[in-house]
Amino acid sequence: MVKSLMLVVSLVLAADFVMCRPSSHAVDKGYFWQITDFHVDSDYSLHGDPNKLCHSSSSSIHYDLGKFGNFRCDSSWLLVQSSISAMNSLHANPDFILWTGDSVPHVDDSTYDEDDVVITLRNITEMLLSVFPNTKIFPSFGNHDPYPSNEMPFDDVQYYTSILNVSQWSKLLPSDAHDTFIQGGYFSYSLSSQLKIVSLNTALYYSMNNLTIASNNYDPSGQLMWLTSELEKAKLINQKVYIAAHVPPGVFELNPETNWFHDDFNDAYMDIVENYADVILAHFYGHEHFDSLRIGESPEKSSPMFLSPSVTPFKTTLPTDHSNPSIRLFEYDRNSGEVLDYYQYYLNLSAANQGAGDKWELEYQFTTAYGVHDLNTFSVRDAVHKIINEDENKKYLNRYLQYNLISNYADDCDDHCLHAHKCAILNLRRVALKRCLSSNHRWHFSTTPRPHHHPHHPPPHVPIYVTVIIVVLSAGLLILAVAVMCLCFRPGQYMHMRRGYSKIPDYGAATSNNAET
Repeated sequence: MVKSLMLVVSLVLAADFVMCRPSSHAVDKGYFWQITDFHVDSDYSLHGDPNKLCHSSSSSIHYDLGKFGNFRCDSSWLLVQSSISAMNSLHANPDFILWTGDSVPHVDDSTYDEDDVVITLRNITEMLLSVFPNTKIFPSFGNHDPYPSNEMPFDDVQYYTSILNVSQWSKLLPSDAHDTFIQGGYFSYSLSSQLKIVSLNTALYYSMNNLTIASNNYDPSGQLMWLTSELEKAKLINQKVYIAAHVPPGVFELNPETNWFHDDFNDAYMDIVENYADVILAHFYGHEHFDSLRIGESPEKSSPMFLSPSVTPFKTTLPTDHSNPSIRLFEYDRNSGEVLDYYQYYLNLSAANQGAGDKWELEYQFTTAYGVHDLNTFSVRDAVHKIINEDENKKYLNRYLQYNLISNYADDCDDHCLHAHKCAILNLRRVALKRCLSSNHRWHFSTTPRPHHHPHHPPPHVPIYVTVIIVVLSAGLLILAVAVMCLCFRPGQYMHMRRGYSKIPDYGAATSNNAET
């Protein structure tokens, strides 16, 4: 009888704990924008020559270009204004903005100088601040943002100081970030005790940066050592990290011979981010002008890398097609930092120039497009699994290709092209990529979850009928327990618990001890 009584009481308390525990795991949704690759060209002309970046020409040929831009040219100021205005119209109160570099146009260095660079960055800074005066804005350098283009300095305090002061990035960066910024254009900022933003200057590692490769400096500006320290400090206090930067590791999926980092820097960088994959929730890059993903083959050593498409519609010199201007809104959990979703918006450039106006439209929502619940490591791996392991209709692969060129896909990706896309998503080191490209990969891609710390992940939704059943059963069991106690504990009688019975377990402690770490 005593055993039955203890079991009943335990069940009642357990049900009480399940139903009445505090809702500390509720999701507190927040939003942030990522905008990248403005490449604004102040010399863009409505009557410019598209063979000369839409600049005015003495040619007798009369060109009539669109006011929002041209696929063979960089952004007009009107397009930049339109993109920032669209951010404000679509979601006016983001928690923060990631501005991931390359604001300077693709012009010959002979027509630009360092003053032009500094002024261009200042103009965009002022425009962003005028529209979002109360929003934290975290900038990153692109490979076109130094002068000369691509040659990001690693020992030029004067350059970084001029960006801080003249370009007014001092208004964007926290004061305690100025020291590391002046060293090499990188900094960190803790949004909360749960989440830190780490903004990196990956233009230092760019494959076309001759300054760093010629120096034989294995850690330009000490950024890699600093990054390791920042990630280690975050790990010690159970803080998660977003990495924001311009140039991503790995290669260009549309031309896999183009590697973005020098190989040595790529391997050193990947060593660090793989080692701290449990700390890094996500990476946010730009640079490619196209919409892509990187995840890595190992679930134990990877965090999702989101490559956001550009504002500029410019068709690069690489063998690629052009794309529509784009901006991206992320949804995340303020409590845990976990990325929940993103919404990809774009401007149909041809329609806009033909009189439809600057109507920025939702191209797709990630979770809906790929049938996943959120954007944590395993959900993104599940989406990639659907993309690379083609179904009969290639539904997810075709979606990925369509989105890759921002709804401007011409359905001309052959088998070699498809193979390159898949290899680029999963292989972020040169040796592994070459092995993948040279093989007939069968794509046995693991999506098995590993233990992953999500301290604020919301509990599954409990249907109302389940709640009612639990409440009714709990009440019935409680009445039964009281009746048994009345029968057993008559006046003058005592019931002693035999040795060997433990106290009713402390469910709160048990729950804490079993939490994933």
